[in-house]
Amino acid sequence: MKKLFFAALLLIIIFSCKSSEVSFVNPELFGTWVWISTDGGIGNHIHNTPESTGFTIELRLNKDSEYSLYKSKLRIGTGSYHITEKRSLLQNKLAAFITLDENANDSSNIISSGMLILEKKDTLIISQDVYDGVGSTFARLK
Repeated sequence: MKKLFFAALLLIIIFSCKSSEVSFVNPELFGTWVWISTDGGIGNHIHNTPESTGFTIELRLNKDSEYSLYKSKLRIGTGSYHITEKRSLLQNKLAAFITLDENANDSSNIISSGMLILEKKDTLIISQDVYDGVGSTFARLK
């Protein structure tokens, strides 16, 4: 009888738990984003720009949840992305996060997965959700 009670209790707990992440789509994110800068780190010591690195980067987010990443006009990454909403450590509230299915950071010097901040529909910031983290700023290509 005790085993049955604990099994029933365990099932109730499992099915009553709510996921802390919710997938959603924001149409304002679709389009081509041009890298402006990557800044942050301990003591805010990282400051990379197209001028300082010698290359440009474009991030294309398609409506079908596919992305393409270009470095100086050469495609360096493609795949799927998903956007979720979860509690931010830095903002202490729900925030949007983007995750690319491939690690696009290896050769591009940008943060391509992290917390999303969309400012005035033409500026996108993708930031690590940690203290002393790094974030990359993009401008919408018109």
